[in-house]
Amino acid sequence: MKNIIILVDFSKHSEFALKAGAILAKKHHAVLHVLHMLELSDSIFTHSVSDNKKEMQFTLALVKKKFESFLEKNYLKEVKVVPIIKHQY
Repeated sequence: MKNIIILVDFSKHSEFALKAGAILAKKHHAVLHVLHMLELSDSIFTHSVSDNKKEMQFTLALVKKKFESFLEKNYLKEVKVVPIIKHQY
C-alpha cells in the first residue's frame, strides 16, 4: 500500500477517518491523500463570469484556510499528507 485517499468534509466523522488513515499510512509507510470536494452554490452559475470568478476565489480561499487548520493534528506529524481540493462545475 503506497497511497491512501481519505475524503473529508471537516466533520467529526471525517476526522475519525483521517485518524484511521494516518494510522494505516504510518504502518505501511504510505502517502495520505486528503480530499475535500468543494460545494459550490447554484448562484455561481447564474451570475456574470467576473462575479463567478470572485466568488470562486473567495470560497476557495476560505476552504484552504479551513483545510490547513483541519490538518494540524499531532497524529499527522509523521505522515506525508497531500491535501487536495476539487470542485465540479
